[in-house]
Amino acid sequence: MIRLANIIPSVKQVTVNNYLSIALLISIFTMGMLIDVYGQSCACTFTATGGTLASPLNWNNAATWTRTPAGCGTNTLPGPNDCVVIGNNAHVILNSGTVNVLGLTNNNRLTVSGANTRLNVGPVGAPDNKVYLISGNNSTLTVINAAIVDVWGGWASANNGNTSAVGGSAGFFNVRNCGTVGGNPNLFANRGTCDNLNNPLSNTGTLIYCLTCAACAGGSTQRQSPAPPGGQPGCAAIVTPLPITLVSFEAFVEQQEGSWEPYVALRWTTARDIDNDFFTIERSTDGENFTEIQRIPGAGNSDAVISYGTTDNAPLHGISYYRLKQTDFDGTFTYSKIVSVQVNLTLASRLSVYPNPNSGSRFFLNMKSEEVKSLAIYDLSGRLQAFCTSFELTSQGLHPVSDTQLSRGSYFVKVFFTNGQTAVRKLMVQ
Repeated sequence: MIRLANIIPSVKQVTVNNYLSIALLISIFTMGMLIDVYGQSCACTFTATGGTLASPLNWNNAATWTRTPAGCGTNTLPGPNDCVVIGNNAHVILNSGTVNVLGLTNNNRLTVSGANTRLNVGPVGAPDNKVYLISGNNSTLTVINAAIVDVWGGWASANNGNTSAVGGSAGFFNVRNCGTVGGNPNLFANRGTCDNLNNPLSNTGTLIYCLTCAACAGGSTQRQSPAPPGGQPGCAAIVTPLPITLVSFEAFVEQQEGSWEPYVALRWTTARDIDNDFFTIERSTDGENFTEIQRIPGAGNSDAVISYGTTDNAPLHGISYYRLKQTDFDGTFTYSKIVSVQVNLTLASRLSVYPNPNSGSRFFLNMKSEEVKSLAIYDLSGRLQAFCTSFELTSQGLHPVSDTQLSRGSYFVKVFFTNGQTAVRKLMVQ
């Protein structure tokens, strides 16, 4: 038999339990209020003073920081519940790892650098209308080399403070609420407006940035950096990056070592690679019709800054245009901007003989009449087969005038230029 007393509490027990439940609810409610009140206060404030532009203080070195108030904690480096102050005469660099802090005031210079470096400012995952990052008067926040600074809230720049990407490749700066310029903002002040959203940055360089302000009239408003070559505008590049973020693509004319002949050096840098299969170098004489000349393997997946390079060792004479095509593993592709170079080849390096193979009676040179003095044709044993000093300029090229009919075989065509140079090309007759 089951006794009801075992399963039904007494009135006294119910009353006690009710009191306990009410007390527990009050405690939970009070704790929630405390969390809300004290969630936006600094457990410890870490202050840095010292460092120079050439020799900045290392963020990850405990000796960089002075911690206040006394006894506020045992951590030697700033953490998620702490605030950071970069002093008026300080320069601090963060160049490795992921760091979370509650608030940051930069009064002089803070540099965040490196593809594996991320600074989160504010309660991660909870962007609201509060200010969690302040750039003070004449301060500089530099974000370079694919590093990320993510502000989970608002950002204020007092007067001449600025955020930039200088001295390296592009970095990413993401503000998840409003941005403002001027005044004397408080670190945890409520924002709720879109004041100066369209003018909160200066000296951006190649910075990839996105500022969002959900409180704007008519819905969320964004300000973002323009699209880098081969990439997307700031907000898309940060939130949903393309297979690559192409930071730069350049072409230079350089001289081959031990030779008078120039070549074209092609260099490009990516800030991150996602499913990057390969690159294609394409060349054009008019900037519209391009031909593939090389393929370079991609890095697949990487968050590092990667520098690529190749050379065009057989460039065209005059102005040439180059572009970079990036293809990912599923076949989708994007193009870079078009770059141009001017190559001045010597007469000898420009020479070509065509058509080749040939019928043996009529061939052409891609030269002008005033550039060629004479021409000699030899068989493979070195015996002279023809010598020509008369040329006819046609729509197909410069034609050597000669009655010689070459039989089937291979020959060497030696051209004597008016500037004293010579060049030899092989000609096949079928």
